[in-house]
Amino acid sequence: MSRPTRPAILKSLLAPFAVDTTNMTLVRAQLATLSRQVPLLYFVLCANLVLCAVGFIDQAPATLTIYFPAALIAFASLRSIIWLRTRNAVLSDDGARRRLKAIVYLGLTLGVVCLVWSVALWRYADARSGTHITFTVAVTLLICMACLMHLRTAALGLASTGAVPYVIFLFSTGSPDLIVLGVNLLLIVSAMIYVLLTASGDFEKLINISIETERLNAENARLANTDSLTGLPNRRHFFERLD
Repeated sequence: MSRPTRPAILKSLLAPFAVDTTNMTLVRAQLATLSRQVPLLYFVLCANLVLCAVGFIDQAPATLTIYFPAALIAFASLRSIIWLRTRNAVLSDDGARRRLKAIVYLGLTLGVVCLVWSVALWRYADARSGTHITFTVAVTLLICMACLMHLRTAALGLASTGAVPYVIFLFSTGSPDLIVLGVNLLLIVSAMIYVLLTASGDFEKLINISIETERLNAENARLANTDSLTGLPNRRHFFERLD
């Protein structure tokens, strides 16, 4: 038995991060689901970060506690309005592909934003408020991953740029309590990744089954209304047209 080559191993590892834009039925189904969940993602993100920032009003600079949350709220509100106003719009195939890829970039960006903001806020935290930051980051990332569950590439990107680096940061502090928190967060994120991979796979299978069912129905209708020898419309097709 031949051993798998290095490119084959790398391809299998990167497979969960691939975005399938060839199946347009799947792409449109993912966009229809995400159009209801992305605004919720923005709300949770803003609410959690603002509530966490309020606890540091007297400790951290206004850049972290006022200006950044305000800018985030403005951006999230604008994007939510756009999503809500265009969720029933009929997009072209290229437009649907671009929007799906934009959601992937959103997942990557949110992870970086949460990571940079939380690490910057740690400079002004004591043990108790540091635990508050960790709780906020963990809850925010997990809920955002759940909102992006039907597009696993975006959810995995969020985990890769936000959750995993934050766990590494907790380990780097050398504090036993924070290391325990890091281990706990890593286990929870790992379980969440397993759940989202399973859910996104089941979602894709459901869409593919729907596509195959439509194809079989169309094929049955064609066979029922055409002559098997000549391929011409049969008597049943004639009478249905008369009706």
